[in-house]
Amino acid sequence: EALREITGEYPQTLANPGKEFPLIPPAPQVEQDWVDISLQQNLALESAKIGAEITRDNIKIAKGGHWPTLDLGASYGNSAQEGESKVLDPNNDELRTSDIDNDSTSKQFGIQFRLPIFSGGGVSSQVQEQVYLHRAARENYEKVARATERETRDAYLGVIAEIARVQALARSEDSNKTALEATEAGYQVGTRTTVDVLTQRQSLFLSQTQYARSKYDYLINALKLKQAAGTLNEDDVRLID
Repeated sequence: EALREITGEYPQTLANPGKEFPLIPPAPQVEQDWVDISLQQNLALESAKIGAEITRDNIKIAKGGHWPTLDLGASYGNSAQEGESKVLDPNNDELRTSDIDNDSTSKQFGIQFRLPIFSGGGVSSQVQEQVYLHRAARENYEKVARATERETRDAYLGVIAEIARVQALARSEDSNKTALEATEAGYQVGTRTTVDVLTQRQSLFLSQTQYARSKYDYLINALKLKQAAGTLNEDDVRLID
């Protein structure tokens, strides 16, 4: 369902980790180096930083309401009128016709200076609002920065831990397979019971489940580490295919 949510369609088959499963440690192999990269390139952190910068600029814009303004305006107009005008003469009831031919042009230039003296506290309120929004954006940036560092350290340590865990669980699976074979052989000669065989088989299935889960955890932590560092790309996803 999660894949369908992302891709918009149901996957027909899901791939399993191959038998050849290279365990590649993070490079660089220093935890703090990954943290430093994340604090410089993490996309969520970069977005929060830009948001804080925008709110800081909005304070300057709001303060502009106190500043005087100077407007320069110009207009140009032209009108032309042609035709005939007929007027009834009241003395002899005759129509008098006269030609109309008017052409006029107008030009206007002006400078308007505005000096806001008092606006009922509206500008001051807007400035104060933007100050609070900027403070909230800065706090959000700090929150994202801390979360980014935590996620990076968690992912880095997760990769290191899962490498050791995958190796240990691989040996555990081999050990459980050998133990199951020995138990089944004992059952054949009558020294072990069916319950012993089932118990050992259950242990094998459990070790196989943990081994498979550990592989996935290693892959996911490797991707999360690069995501936190802001370096995750299509090649990284293709590499684990």
